[in-house]
Amino acid sequence: MTSSRRINLTLDGRRVTVVVEESEGRMVININDEKVEVALVSKNEDEIVLKTSDGRSFSFAVERSGGDLITLWLGGIAYRAELSRPYSATRRAAVEQAQHGVITCPVPGKVIKLMVDEGSVIDAGQPLAVLESMKTEIMIGAPHKGIVKKIHIKTGQSVVKGQLLIELEPQNPNQ
Repeated sequence: MTSSRRINLTLDGRRVTVVVEESEGRMVININDEKVEVALVSKNEDEIVLKTSDGRSFSFAVERSGGDLITLWLGGIAYRAELSRPYSATRRAAVEQAQHGVITCPVPGKVIKLMVDEGSVIDAGQPLAVLESMKTEIMIGAPHKGIVKKIHIKTGQSVVKGQLLIELEPQNPNQ
């Protein structure tokens, strides 16, 4: 299965578009229309180690700094960036709902993995579920720290755009 992610960033005042396509341990990373093919050497929750076709290895990690601010670690060098999200009206409405604890389905597809249970305490950005749509995996992440109040889906279930997936109860950041 091929998975593809598109990330828009503002890095040192410049807009940068990164598209990552992953299939069977190989990745193609496209940064502002410059493609690099790499092999996945190792991957864990803290970092990814990649090897280029010419044999060079490098590590890559992303650390959320809050909101849309992130730190990208590439080969031991830290880059501060801001996620740029040109949302459509539909996407803005979904983001607004998510901020109030309602997670809706962004695209039609199938639930392939639930990663939390009702009552789970979650952090902002934590994966909640994975959907498959048009042979692409889509991770649904927590918009904020909180508690999983109600799960309205099951693994294997087909879902439609806008369908209620998960309800969250926001948690006081001081707790």
